[in-house]
Amino acid sequence: MDKIQEICKNEIEKLQEYIDNSTDFFLHGDFENFERGLSIILNNVHDCICVSKLNSITEDTDFKGIIKEYAACDGISKLSKRQVQVQFKTGSKRTIWSYYGKQSKGKSSIDRHVGLSYLGFIKKASPMYVSSSSITSVLCPSFSIGQQLMEEMGVSGSYNRIRNLSIELGQQVISEGIRSVIGQDESMDGKRVVVMIDGGRSRTRLENGYYTMLGNPKFDTDWREVKLLAILVLDENGKIERKELPLYDITVNDIQEAMSKLTEALILLNVAAAKEVQFISDGATCFWKRIEQVFGTASVEQHKITYSLDYYHAVEHLSDLVHQMADDTINEKERKSLFTQLKSSLWLGNIEVLLTEVKKFCQAKGKEIKDKLLTEINYFEKHKNRMRYHLFRTQKWLCGSGAVESAIRRIINLRFKAPASFWLVEHLEPLCFLRAAFLAGRWKILLQNLNFKGDNF
Repeated sequence: MDKIQEICKNEIEKLQEYIDNSTDFFLHGDFENFERGLSIILNNVHDCICVSKLNSITEDTDFKGIIKEYAACDGISKLSKRQVQVQFKTGSKRTIWSYYGKQSKGKSSIDRHVGLSYLGFIKKASPMYVSSSSITSVLCPSFSIGQQLMEEMGVSGSYNRIRNLSIELGQQVISEGIRSVIGQDESMDGKRVVVMIDGGRSRTRLENGYYTMLGNPKFDTDWREVKLLAILVLDENGKIERKELPLYDITVNDIQEAMSKLTEALILLNVAAAKEVQFISDGATCFWKRIEQVFGTASVEQHKITYSLDYYHAVEHLSDLVHQMADDTINEKERKSLFTQLKSSLWLGNIEVLLTEVKKFCQAKGKEIKDKLLTEINYFEKHKNRMRYHLFRTQKWLCGSGAVESAIRRIINLRFKAPASFWLVEHLEPLCFLRAAFLAGRWKILLQNLNFKGDNF
């Protein structure tokens, strides 16, 4: 305590001197620079206290015992104290004493600076600095703009430092999977749950082995699908429950990986105990072929589940259907009238009536049903039980998957689909996941889960 009092006394003297000599700022109407100078002094107080506490805790017997046990769990057998430069939430770098693992059996999964690892430091950066770096990295249009924003907020840091910390955090979180953003007591028990899945796209960067005349490597820029899973809660009126945080998961891998992640999320959230469940998606066959098995593996009873095809995708297919039905004998007014008539049947969920009208129309016009027209008719036949929109509205379910499409735009498109933006595949998923966690309001949960050691580490 004496050390902290000494720090505070010294800084208070500096603070008083600064305030006494700050009159010119006010006379020139320059309150901005007064605040900036004040922030520097207060940040220094923060850093000095952190340094003092970190140095003193290394002398604590109980703390040393915990660190030894923590290190032993990862095969690190010998510890020593070393000086190391760390970075606090202010961005400043300070030198402290920390426990360091001298020997380990095999490759260690934790930082050799075991004391820092236990306290949640990543790459010798404090949890709050890692958090600030990662938030600005995934929310801002680019890493460089994120760096500018941090500097404006009085937090220093280089472009590469901010970028590398956000990627490292994302990779650590991804290794934990969806459980990293689920609260410890979170459950869907007794709730009305909606499950959605859709895909966005981002350009990737992969070196192809060729070089420019200047010797720079060339790379391919293929599109990569980013599949996004969304789990929401509805109230009894069919509105999205705003008090319940949405849950998002991301994968850049194949459909099997996406379904595996969805299964894990359903199990961790205990969706089997939900009151009712709706699955809503577009007509992608890869989703519909696997979704019943996913719910079965998660022990969700089929009688609780309502399967719905997104209404707006159905309307797009109806438009294609009418286009295939129409020919030169039908003018634009008749085409619009036909579309309106069939769309009314679709909105009422009368797919049998819709298909009957289509066949009657084709017979009256002597139009043969084949090729693309037959494909569209088969589409409605295949999904007719998923298009009972009048029934869905009566049951207070969603008719459209706009929530997941909005999430794709906000999470993927606005940050990872920018023109001339190319991503390494191994960085794309971790950064997408971090952005999804923040936009879902789950950032504090993510940090708590990441840094929680518990009784057994």
